[in-house]
Formats: sequence, C-alpha cells, structure tokens
Amino acid sequence: MEKIIKIGEHNFREILSPEVLESKIKEIAKRISVDYADSDSLVLLVVTNGGMYFGTALSMALQDLGFSHYVDTVRIKRYSGDKQATTEVKISSKPSLKLEGKDVIVIEDLIDEGLTMNFLDNYLKTTEGMKPKSIEYCVLVEKKDHVKLSFEIKYFILDQAGPEWLVGFGMDSNFGYRGLRGIYAKID
Repeated sequence: MEKIIKIGEHNFREILSPEVLESKIKEIAKRISVDYADSDSLVLLVVTNGGMYFGTALSMALQDLGFSHYVDTVRIKRYSGDKQATTEVKISSKPSLKLEGKDVIVIEDLIDEGLTMNFLDNYLKTTEGMKPKSIEYCVLVEKKDHVKLSFEIKYFILDQAGPEWLVGFGMDSNFGYRGLRGIYAKID
C-alpha cells in the first residue's frame, strides 16, 4: 500500500521508509568496512549541503562497526544567484584534509544530470594536493537520465528513472524537506 504524507500545502509519496533507508545504509557500511579493511586512511568526502544527512548516517554506521575513518566536506556551486541551473561548476568550499594518497569515498545525495560529479571527479584527480590513492562514489539516489559519468558509482541506495522530484534525507525542494527521515516523491 502506497504511503502518502502531507506537509503544509504539499503531498508526498513515500519511496523509501526511514526503516528501509537505515537498513540499506547499514548494508553499505558493512560493504565499505570489508572493501577498505586494509585502509588506514579512508576519507568520506561529503558533498554539502545535500550529502550531509547521508554522510552523517553512513559515518555513524561505520563507527558502529568499529571502522576508523575520517570525514571532510566539499561544497560545489552550479547555480547562479537567480537559481537557474548553469553548466558552469565551481568549488565554493574545498576539502580541509590533504587527500593525496588517501582512499576517498565521495558521498552525494543525488546524481541527477551528472555535471557536478564529473567536475568533482576531475578536480580530485588533477588538483595539486588532492589526487587520492583511490576514489569511489556513494550516492543516495542515482537518476538514470544523467550524462555519461567519468566514473562508476560503486555504492548507491536507490536508482531511479523518471522525472519525480525527490525530497528527504538531505534532498530538498526550495531548501525545505531535507530533514525528512525517509525518501519521498513530491506529488503536488
């Protein structure tokens, strides 16, 4: 049975419940802890703002497994002041850690068109002081209609085809609804 919630003037259809989402995050944490068992320098590089909820939950799930890791953030801007999407992408806040020689997993909430993540992938691979030993990508939602990515997504929670606008767990609509504990499609 489809679950619909109403918040303010809008209705949302539940895509992933908070319980299912938590379980999937724990599964990914277990996979990462196995895949990086020999790493002493794993960095979760969280793309803010959207990736902060997913990054925090994943970090806590790794910590619950006793898996040592570091967390850093990067902020990428792809919108002009009037909120219109552009193809120009810029780093507006660089990672604080020196990533060179480290294993890095980039944490993102949503890959929609793919332009931002392709930019970040190139930035990490070519910028002095970055150039990690390895780079993998962990994404909450991968939309299937994106441009060709310059990398593979190793870990993801949900792959989705279609134009539905998703919110919750970091994904927003006009800066709202990020704090929803599950993933929802905006109906109206």
